[in-house]
Amino acid sequence: LVRKGGCGEGGTSPRRVILKQQDTGTLVPSELPPYGVVLLETSCTTRSQQSAATHQRKSTNSYLGVTDASLKADVEYAKQLLCLQWCQYSNPDVILMIENPKATFERHPLNVQCVFAPRDQGGLGCGCAEFSNCCFPSLSHSGKVHEKPEVLLTNNEPTLKEFADGAYKCSPRTPCHRVRLGGLHNTLHGKECKAASAFTSELADCLAQQIAAGVRLRCSPTRASPAQCHLRHRDVREVLMDAAKAADAAAAVAPAPAAGSLKHSYVERLLPLLAEVGDPPPVAPLTTFLALMAPICHYDEVEEREGGNIAN
Repeated sequence: LVRKGGCGEGGTSPRRVILKQQDTGTLVPSELPPYGVVLLETSCTTRSQQSAATHQRKSTNSYLGVTDASLKADVEYAKQLLCLQWCQYSNPDVILMIENPKATFERHPLNVQCVFAPRDQGGLGCGCAEFSNCCFPSLSHSGKVHEKPEVLLTNNEPTLKEFADGAYKCSPRTPCHRVRLGGLHNTLHGKECKAASAFTSELADCLAQQIAAGVRLRCSPTRASPAQCHLRHRDVREVLMDAAKAADAAAAVAPAPAAGSLKHSYVERLLPLLAEVGDPPPVAPLTTFLALMAPICHYDEVEEREGGNIAN
């Protein structure tokens, strides 16, 4: 995304761009350095519309699903959110982006309480931007255009503004280019689902420009420092445990077919998995976005230090 925005890597400048791609399963959240932008690609194996019939993430089970795989995926996501919390602790102005297919993902308790909740309520302070992949078709798809609804959870103001009101969501009111010309979407088959989920160059270019605008906004000297960064983040373990208790309570009063065929309760299955999840960051922040940036040496400062004149 940064490369698409025209920013290169390398060099010796203290303000150079450094790109990293990391497996969140190998990270220690409390040891993460300050980042300016974090894009989290979550697993959609148990959260896509294609897998909905198998995992059955519904309000009656707090969107935890009915399979062990779905519960394990939620614990993995909790660990990823913990990484984002520590990133926001290190840099209260960090730009966060979480991508996933639209199904029930945005309704999950982890997102409602830990992502969408404002910072003064222990959340990451993100909003939800919906879009369709067909609005960003790629030449690499051999001319095929797939309508795959996606959600982008982010605190980047330019993205939320540009994606507002379904601007990039294919619908009768805002059709994609293919539908506007009277065409039809191609049907997804097998491996094409994975191919269609990848970020196209067109989507990457759009997001990169929005991220660049978000960085400029955060680097503005007139922007107020985020005072809400002094608040503690919600404990993802508590959120998951509360959801498990609610799912068990609903299963206890549900008819046998609706209660599922799980041999153990949600709480019983969740407890050993939560041992892998660490503590949320402490209350006090470490720094701010501008503090992370190397100072810019202005002409008048150079002239004053060197005692000379600078030609125009």
